[in-house]
This record gives sequence, structure tokens and C-alpha cells, in this order.
Amino acid sequence: MSSIYEESLDSIGQMEDLHSSEGDSQYSPPPPWQLIDLQDCLHDSPQFRRLLDAKEYEIVDLERKLQKVVQTCSKMIDTGQVYTENCRLFTLSLKDLSEHFTQLPSVANNLLRICDIFNDIQSFYSILFDQAQRTVTKGLKDFLTGELKK
Repeated sequence: MSSIYEESLDSIGQMEDLHSSEGDSQYSPPPPWQLIDLQDCLHDSPQFRRLLDAKEYEIVDLERKLQKVVQTCSKMIDTGQVYTENCRLFTLSLKDLSEHFTQLPSVANNLLRICDIFNDIQSFYSILFDQAQRTVTKGLKDFLTGELKK
């Protein structure tokens, strides 16, 4: 899939080089999200072709940026799950340590309070990563695959 994007970016870059080498000094790229005028479409002028090329480039660039968001979110979720698992192991080791201090109840109680705090933090992180996976990663992947099929 990434090769399609790279090929599109290369071909659009070649079109931009071609248009800039034509010597048309009055051409300037349209502002982002500007609509192409219907009259330009009907006349199929060189200006229309340049606008169309620019819009195609914007779409490819947007798809590339959305793909990057999906990939970085997936990496964040994977890293977060490793973090959550390590936090769980740390909490278990603190509980194990608190058992060593049965004769010092203040130390044992404080260690158990720290364990409770880490458990709360761990549950919040789990919720965060679950929501990020469901909303950002899955939603954008579904959107991108649905739009690319069209």
C-alpha cells in the first residue's frame, strides 16, 4: 500500500516539475481546500489540469499523514500495553515486598497503598489504550481502507 503512495507522490512530483518547466510564470498553486471551479472543469484548460494535479497531491498527502497517525497510534498502544504489563509486575513485586514487613505494619500498609495507587493508574491507562485503539486506530483504518476501495 505504501508503494502506491510513493508512486503517486513521485508521479505528482514529476508533473509539478513538468508544469514548472513549461515557463508559465503566472501559475501559483491553489490554497488548500479551495474548490475547483466548474467552468474550469468544462473547459479542460491547462489551469484546470494544474489544479487537478494539485488536488490529487493534496489527497495523497492527506492519506499519507492519516496513515502515519494510524501507525504511530498503533505503536503507542503496543508500547502502552507493555508499560501496563510492567506496571502490573511492579505492583505484584511491591505486594510481595510488603509481606516481608509483617512486623512493621506502617511500612507494609504504605507499600500496599502504593500498590493500590499503581492499580488505579494501571486501570486508567488500560482504558486509555483501549479507547485509543477502538476510536483512533480502528476508525482511521476502516476509513482509509473504505476510501481506498472507492
